[in-house]
Amino acid sequence: MLIILDLDDTLIDTSGYYLPLKLRQALDAMINSGLETGDKKEEQLFQALLQIDTSSPNGRETIKSFLTQYSAGNNSRLFEVGEEAYYGPCADEFKIPLLDHTNEVISYLKQNGHILVLVTYGMKSEQHKKILTSGIRKELFDQIIIVDFTEGYDKGHVYKKLLMEYGLSEKEIVVCGDKYSSDILPAKKLGLKTVHFRHGRGKNHRYNPNEVDYSIENIIKLKEIVEN
Repeated sequence: MLIILDLDDTLIDTSGYYLPLKLRQALDAMINSGLETGDKKEEQLFQALLQIDTSSPNGRETIKSFLTQYSAGNNSRLFEVGEEAYYGPCADEFKIPLLDHTNEVISYLKQNGHILVLVTYGMKSEQHKKILTSGIRKELFDQIIIVDFTEGYDKGHVYKKLLMEYGLSEKEIVVCGDKYSSDILPAKKLGLKTVHFRHGRGKNHRYNPNEVDYSIENIIKLKEIVEN
């Protein structure tokens, strides 16, 4: 069986350790570009940004919602500044811990003869750094594929390529990720088995149950799904 795994908030705790750094970076950039917020202090703004992000599907929507609520200036220009900072390289050093049982589960799956492919979306230098600093056992993966921003926020084309490359039937491929729109739905459209991981922003997604085969909160449940 081919098991395709996402990285952020599926194997590592990106929401808890990395996204706050990026949101702070976006806020600083917008403030330096003239963000007008009345008598609000920077820490108040940051806490508001964090709160908005808890129910947002992605960083772009977080910044957009924040500016709608708190900015009295040129939102179009500030949005571009904030977006560029958020999706650019992280200015701070970071180390993102693995989520519980990550190495245990991928080791188990590999030992039991499954093909493991990591498919992650983001800036290549940042994603490589996340993998390196998290301590994930990357040698267990047959492939590590980083989908760059320029390729669009949809992994469907990667899934199609892997489907052809390994010559497996749709029923022999499982896709596990936290983001419904970019991880799960493209896989379901191809007839692949899907496992939605409810962590980070994955907790916020609302979807049709018919479009998700399994929904889990701990990756150790993936062992049971694959075994059955």
